[in-house]
Amino acid sequence: MIDRFGVIGRGPKGPKDWNVSVLVELLGKSKSLIVLLVEKWMAGIQNAESRTQASAGWVLVRLWSVYVRSMANLRAVYGPPKILLWSVYGPFMVNLSAVNGPPMVRQRFVYGPSIFRLWCIFGPPLVRLWCEQECGEEAWRIACCSRVGKIAICVMSISILYLIISALTPTESTHKAADLDVPRAGINLTRANQVLTSLCDAYERGDVSGDSCNRLCYDRNWLVTDFYEGHKTVVIVKDGGQTAVYKSTKPFMNDFDEPQDHLTDAQFSDRVVDVVNNELRLGWPKHYSRHLMETVWPTLLRTKGEAMSRADRRSLWALLKQPEFILFRVLPLTRVTPKLIGTCGHMYQTESLVAFKMKGYYTNLKAKILVHVMGTLKLLYEFLDEPLQWCDVRFDNLGLSADYPKRFVLMDGDMVYTKSKLDSLLKGRPCETDDDCKIGDCTARCTANMVCSSRSNGNLEVFCDKLVNKLFANQWSKNNKYLVACRDTGRNITTRLNELRLTWSWNLPDV
Repeated sequence: MIDRFGVIGRGPKGPKDWNVSVLVELLGKSKSLIVLLVEKWMAGIQNAESRTQASAGWVLVRLWSVYVRSMANLRAVYGPPKILLWSVYGPFMVNLSAVNGPPMVRQRFVYGPSIFRLWCIFGPPLVRLWCEQECGEEAWRIACCSRVGKIAICVMSISILYLIISALTPTESTHKAADLDVPRAGINLTRANQVLTSLCDAYERGDVSGDSCNRLCYDRNWLVTDFYEGHKTVVIVKDGGQTAVYKSTKPFMNDFDEPQDHLTDAQFSDRVVDVVNNELRLGWPKHYSRHLMETVWPTLLRTKGEAMSRADRRSLWALLKQPEFILFRVLPLTRVTPKLIGTCGHMYQTESLVAFKMKGYYTNLKAKILVHVMGTLKLLYEFLDEPLQWCDVRFDNLGLSADYPKRFVLMDGDMVYTKSKLDSLLKGRPCETDDDCKIGDCTARCTANMVCSSRSNGNLEVFCDKLVNKLFANQWSKNNKYLVACRDTGRNITTRLNELRLTWSWNLPDV
């Protein structure tokens, strides 16, 4: 019975006289409502996890607090002490969380969907009215004071607590995304913005051009995450959620020489062929100069028949003064160099790679790392009939690309040469000792004529010494053909390399 104050009083049957049959009858009659509520709840949680945790969790807390507060008088006599405490302190804690919680949670709490707000206001009275009509006044007493009701309340409380903790606890992906947007400590952001501002000013004046200029200079609100200035200038910018890497050997366009203005298009093309041939020593014929021009300056593919502007020539000429640009642009078939995304003035944009930094716990993955190392070595040897010579071999110069499986990508190409180019740098150089015949990791011998010979060591020896030995130290097995090629020094290098080529053909055919 309910007295005039709206409080449930003890009827003829106290709590001890309640039986399970009454509860079963209540659950049977309320089956349709339970199914409806479960379907609505399941439809709601199919949204994105983050939005569900941020919205549904707080809405359920608010719903529960309003419900408990509205039913506090009804449970004043029979309600468990913990529920009575929650009815007093629950709404206060929810309001406090709504004020001090994250902005998204506060906004969702205040401006939540209208259907939930209506439910929080009109839901409990409607449910109470329905239950009273179907099951009688004693249904509320059974739901709150029976063992099954207490278990249901406990489960609901745990679920609400889990949703609250999940909404307030940042995930690992959130930390990583935040770290990517934070500039590296110690970089000179003023200098980085000065380099980019100077480039965009020249672009707006029409002094330079490039297919990446429009996007780079459209909105100058750059988020520079890294900057390096040494033998090369590298600016890493966060652009529209993507990482853009801009490189140049010199920071400003004015640091490069300008091409002669009086040259015709044919004469300028011949100059470009001469520069590329001098750098790569591949003997590019001049009657294919048009194809080479379209390779180094892809804009010509979209503007058939149009002459290059002064800004185009100036930008291309500055780019051709940088050996790494020529290597990346002209020799993409090496498949060990990063892709070029575009250019702007004297700077070229490369794809963003995941830098590989050798760490102690990577030794557990040394078998997979060895496969990647051998995949890179295979491509260096198999590039046409001019094997590429890498003279700066170290793990810090290696990166990973999603487009290139089972191999590393060379992040720095300043000391990557064709065999003919390296011979032109070493062979015939005056020397007194063998130390005078070194270019990085590439060494030669000082002959009796006091001039350097061609390269005496090879890529295999350098890879074994600086990469493989660092991974495996003195451990090796005769069953591992890669390690045998490095450790079996009793045979000459040619024999070991031939056996290694056979192993590559079986194990790395797709590289």
